[in-house]
Amino acid sequence: MVEPDMKFFKQEMLRQFTQHMIYGAALQNKAGEFASRMLAMKNAKDNATDMIKNLKLSFNKVRQ
Repeated sequence: MVEPDMKFFKQEMLRQFTQHMIYGAALQNKAGEFASRMLAMKNAKDNATDMIKNLKLSFNKVRQ
């Protein structure tokens, strides 16, 4: 069995470590983006629900 020399091993480990760190950062970025979008959609839904409730109340007041 042939083992790589220590210099090659260190270079390869550094390359893989750097690659995984960049991938992890990109993954966290996407997760944050999706969380932000989900929060924005929830707020929009809540605002629309409140608006519908207020419109129904106004409609019922005018109808009386």
